[in-house]
Amino acid sequence: MAGEKSNDVGLTFKAEMKRDLYASIDSVTQEIKDRFEQLHLLSQKYDFLIPTNLIDEEFEFELEEEEEVNMAEVKIERKRLKNFLEFSKEKNWKEGPLELLRFIIKYGFQNSVPNLTILLRVFLTKVVSMASCERSFSKLKLIKNYLRSTMSNHRLTNLAILSIEREYTESLDVEEIIKDFAIRKVRRINT
Repeated sequence: MAGEKSNDVGLTFKAEMKRDLYASIDSVTQEIKDRFEQLHLLSQKYDFLIPTNLIDEEFEFELEEEEEVNMAEVKIERKRLKNFLEFSKEKNWKEGPLELLRFIIKYGFQNSVPNLTILLRVFLTKVVSMASCERSFSKLKLIKNYLRSTMSNHRLTNLAILSIEREYTESLDVEEIIKDFAIRKVRRINT
């Protein structure tokens, strides 16, 4: 807000709001770009799980060894799954990895293609920690409720950081911080 930064001098309220709005838009835009870049990388890594690629024997793929998956067995399971799919009357498994997993579960093929089942589940439930933007706005909404609407941006930002970084904040020794603060801010009274 006004007066918090040295470059605020001479800015009108409208100009300051415009600057803050552009900074917020830039931040959100960058978060969105980062999110889609990470989604694209994830998609490239698991593109072999697209049903048409999975049953195409000419489609080659390399995947880092997953803990619970034997990649040598995946190649065998791939051929087995292709046979299951060729003899099936259902064709909705072509729609994507989720429909393929549903097909495998519906017909009880999990034991026949366990590694592919694991890979499909990992891909479909992969935790992609890209939600920092949404998490930040969510925390800001919780912090700046109507009771605290007069709070300065500086204080709001500091509270938001403490709330977003809750794990780190909870690991701090509050008593030690209070003692340190008291020692540094002790007032000496001359009697």
